[in-house]
Amino acid sequence: MPSVTMPVRPKQSQSRPPPPAADDTDDDFLVVDDQDGILVIGIDFGTTFSGVAWATTEELEDNPNDINLIMNWPGTGREESKAPSELCYNDDGTIGWGFEVPPEADSIRWFKLLLLRDDDMGEELRNVPQLSDCRDFLKRTGKSAVDVVADYLGMLWKHTIETIVRARGQTVVDAMVIRTVITVPAIWKGYARQAMEKAAKKAGMLEKRPAGPTSLVLANEPEAAALATLIERGRKPSADSVYIVCDAGGGTVRLGQDLISYKVEQVNPISMKEAVEGKGALCGGIFIDEAFENLCYKQFGLEWVELSKTAARHIIRDDWEFGIKPQFRKNCASKAFTVRVPSEISFKSAVGVKNGRMHFSGSDIQRTFEHPCRRINDLIFEQLEGTRANAPDADTHVILVGGLGSSPYLYDYLDEIYAGTGVSILQSTGTKPRTAICRGAVLKGFLEDMHHPQSSAPVMVTSTVSRTGIGLLMDVPFVHCVHLEEDKKWCPLELNYKASNQVKWFLAKGQDVPECKPVRSPFYHLLYPGQTPRVSLDLVECERPDAPTRKTSAVTPLCTLSFKVDLEREELQEFTNSNCARYHKLSFEVEMIPAGASVEFVVYVDGRKQGARNVNVRFE
Repeated sequence: MPSVTMPVRPKQSQSRPPPPAADDTDDDFLVVDDQDGILVIGIDFGTTFSGVAWATTEELEDNPNDINLIMNWPGTGREESKAPSELCYNDDGTIGWGFEVPPEADSIRWFKLLLLRDDDMGEELRNVPQLSDCRDFLKRTGKSAVDVVADYLGMLWKHTIETIVRARGQTVVDAMVIRTVITVPAIWKGYARQAMEKAAKKAGMLEKRPAGPTSLVLANEPEAAALATLIERGRKPSADSVYIVCDAGGGTVRLGQDLISYKVEQVNPISMKEAVEGKGALCGGIFIDEAFENLCYKQFGLEWVELSKTAARHIIRDDWEFGIKPQFRKNCASKAFTVRVPSEISFKSAVGVKNGRMHFSGSDIQRTFEHPCRRINDLIFEQLEGTRANAPDADTHVILVGGLGSSPYLYDYLDEIYAGTGVSILQSTGTKPRTAICRGAVLKGFLEDMHHPQSSAPVMVTSTVSRTGIGLLMDVPFVHCVHLEEDKKWCPLELNYKASNQVKWFLAKGQDVPECKPVRSPFYHLLYPGQTPRVSLDLVECERPDAPTRKTSAVTPLCTLSFKVDLEREELQEFTNSNCARYHKLSFEVEMIPAGASVEFVVYVDGRKQGARNVNVRFE
């Protein structure tokens, strides 16, 4: 990697960057009148179910709760707030998705999690049969995880646009710029987010339209849920109150149980900041489903393992996911629950069969909920300790969202634990817990709209807490007794010693990060004779709050930022060393912008922002 140096005396950063160069624009797009409006589409792409919401900025300005939900899906005649995140590839080359997938199909599910590395899943989740089936499918077909996710998002996107066109008309939709917001777990790393962006682009979500480019924003799932739930009708948050958003995934964990705490700074409009660093763990609905399947195995024996996909699907999907699981409560422990017994199973081999149905005791069902709910409470308690350390007298509320977040049992379980403690457990009715994330994604897209100042927004998150430190590897002038001898190296251009492997930290773990407030630092790079103005930078991260000033085992690669400059060498500054040798000097600034679930990097040369076509970010 070419050496990158930070000036000894950093030049003053501009308070506001100059407008982008003319070549940053795309002449293929038309200029849109503000009156045509912006259409914001929020997508909650989940591991087992996905939901979509949408609204125009005009609608949101009039009423922030006036958000449309997609409730009709191909393959089902009933209204549903979400569609299964499931695909089947038919022999004729067509793709079945969501409710279209027949029970007997050789379908794949949970493919969203394949965007993650195995090390980031945890052993408990890594070896589940659904992911093994997905991996086998990828090997068999030569497809990548991004390909499969793109196939699903493509079908979801097509249905979304068709639904909106049916509601508003083709001419109206064509005249609007589209801003798309896809939510991702707060604990997802940069490489997984970049993979999601690639899948969205491959799905055709960012294709050119007459009204202008479709933009894509990634938003944290818990933040989106907080935006939606705090402005629901009847909700009256008070200043200095604390809300812990418990984003409990329905069929799975969105790679984890996401909990984030927000402190309300002001009301009308609502302004809130992240109170303590959010946490995540593997304790979502997947483990409740797995416990129920183990219960079936205990009752049916080996015949359960040999059961056809169609029969097993009827039990798991119809009797369990849409029957027992969403209605089970703590006071149901003394009741009995039944599921149909498939004709493939011998009644003689099954225990507890009466009148063609398998009977489970309420206490058996309760045991399937206990372990995940206990893990969820552990995370809530940890967040409570952190928030009370910073705001001991604040009114504290826990908001349950997500598929499992709508569970009556989870509400009963937590409400019983925190009764009399001053902590209230909040769970909206109907589809609101399941749709909070996609509704909040629409609000997040509204906040991203630079045509509408955030002061007019009904709710906003002003700052978050950094989950990791982010820095840049560079060389600095070597100083005895400050730098290690092993980092000392001679610079043949500047004719002095440098300390390599040093880190310039943009932000530290646990630091309050104002939303969308950039952090910019200046650097320079000397070019050898004949070298083109191209630079590659190594960005690193550290999960320790006391990050070291040099690269150690605690500092791990984050991404590589490379860029080329549309300048001739002769246009660059000249540097003359003590031997009167002259070299060209490329001075530039790197700006880091926290943006929802992502971190954006921008490069400025001579105060001019470099176009996206010249800058490439590749996550490790």
